[in-house]
Amino acid sequence: MGIQPVIVRDFKFSLTSVSKRKFFSDKQEYLDVVKSEGDVRILMLNGEILGAMRRKPFKDEFRTNIHVGGQAFRHEITPKEKKICRAIKKALITDGLFFVGIDLIGDKLVEINCVSPGGIPRINRLNSVNLESKVIDFIERKVKQMKGRLY
Repeated sequence: MGIQPVIVRDFKFSLTSVSKRKFFSDKQEYLDVVKSEGDVRILMLNGEILGAMRRKPFKDEFRTNIHVGGQAFRHEITPKEKKICRAIKKALITDGLFFVGIDLIGDKLVEINCVSPGGIPRINRLNSVNLESKVIDFIERKVKQMKGRLY
């Protein structure tokens, strides 16, 4: 159980249009700073910042994923991170990617996760918030707006 992806636009269209964007790449530079600083997961809903956390890798590991021992920490979003979010906002909305998790290492955007934008439970605990209610409310509003146009 948990939050599952809600596709409100044709998947093939979204994938194609995202892959044609200038910021798309199938190569990822290794950023050594991840070992000391970790990465930042920012959840975005309808182009707006919903919440964030910093993830740091377990010793001798470079991946920050929680399932490989990474730890989550409270994170205050920086002005540079806000700028990155503003820069991708229009493309996300245009492509129907309303709920995403973006990963930043240093000041570089390394991933836009639209299939499994995880982190809600940890961000909730770290910040004493209830993000899932905002996501569910948004999805309900979006579905009502699209009534009759859903597959």
